[in-house]
Amino acid sequence: MEEYYNTKEFRKLLRRYQKARRTGVSDYFMASELGDIIQYYAVQGKNDKAMEVSDFTLNLYPGAVEPLAFKARYALSVEDDPDQAQAYADLVEDKTDVEYYYLVAEILIHKEEIGTMENYLRARYAELSKKDKDEFALDVAQMMDDYRLTELALSWLDLVKDRKHPDYKSIKGKVLVFSGLHDVDGEGERLLEELTNDEPYNVDRWLDLAQAQKSKQHNKECVESCDYAIAIDPQNAKAIYLKGGALVAMEHYEEALELFKSNNDLLKKETDGLSSLTVAICLTALGRDEESYQWLDDAIWTCKDQLMFFMAIYFCFAGTKYLPRLYPQLKRVFALLGKNNKHYWSYMALMALEVDQMEDFRHYLQQAIKRNPDEAQLMLSSLFPIGSDMADWPSLTPQKPIIPPKPNHGQF
Repeated sequence: MEEYYNTKEFRKLLRRYQKARRTGVSDYFMASELGDIIQYYAVQGKNDKAMEVSDFTLNLYPGAVEPLAFKARYALSVEDDPDQAQAYADLVEDKTDVEYYYLVAEILIHKEEIGTMENYLRARYAELSKKDKDEFALDVAQMMDDYRLTELALSWLDLVKDRKHPDYKSIKGKVLVFSGLHDVDGEGERLLEELTNDEPYNVDRWLDLAQAQKSKQHNKECVESCDYAIAIDPQNAKAIYLKGGALVAMEHYEEALELFKSNNDLLKKETDGLSSLTVAICLTALGRDEESYQWLDDAIWTCKDQLMFFMAIYFCFAGTKYLPRLYPQLKRVFALLGKNNKHYWSYMALMALEVDQMEDFRHYLQQAIKRNPDEAQLMLSSLFPIGSDMADWPSLTPQKPIIPPKPNHGQF
């Protein structure tokens, strides 16, 4: 679908819609055309725009599946409200549309009614004509993989008759590789490699293969695949960033730094601060802490990968003079995650202890125990006597944290 968004046909459609909305001049749009625009904005992460198009579409086509499906999925993913999602689904006029089937399935997944969901989809599959079954099975397999229901994804892939279909190879390859459970003989990586042979000028095929290789720590091969992708599209930020990550994993820090710095403007825009964070990690590994601090200061307000951010701060700067300088900013960034945030309290507790902010430490410790005991057990248990009850930790005197080793290829 993303390839369609780059076609002249879609660009013309998008301009027509934008002109009609901007000028108020009426134009004719089919529901399916407006559905494509909704999906385009959703893929771009522009939910406000997608919602605006959805409302516009529903004024013209009150029971159209595309806008109602978007609103329902927004209710599921953003508002965590399956009942509201079901209310939108109930408004769909054509309840034989496969998009309606997929929406019902997603609502059931969010309600944790997995058995009911599977029975529902199997019943709909049985009703389809023979020519439509493979496409349906592939769509469902992708959905199951998106929701990390690996066994169900594989069972739906088993229903596909055309094993040479590129979507079959792509979905199964990624399911096998990234589940980490079933790819014992390397079949997943081989399937993704087959796709690069079938479509050697398709950047996405090379990126899928590179990501699979990176996940298996086949970093040399990952770099080679990224080089192919970059040769096809020299401005592909994803390929450049992935190559840099593989170089870091091989401890080729200087080469990674050169790659990141020479593409800094592109990467800063496209990676939401992750490239600056990775540069900081490289510089720390090379013992260049002052430079690392400067790059981290650049990333501190832009990095959206929160786990990577807090891990990098702790592993890079614990035990250095820079952590006390960073700590006030870290508190402000952490507060922006919101009062309902369940993650990274343990990292903040460790850093508060490191800079001797004991009142903060007690607060973060209590919240870590309350909100995410698994994370607390993993990150904080070494501060207290072996066998002590987690509930007693706030009343105990913690040991000073063991300063972690500087980052290496096994950590990031």
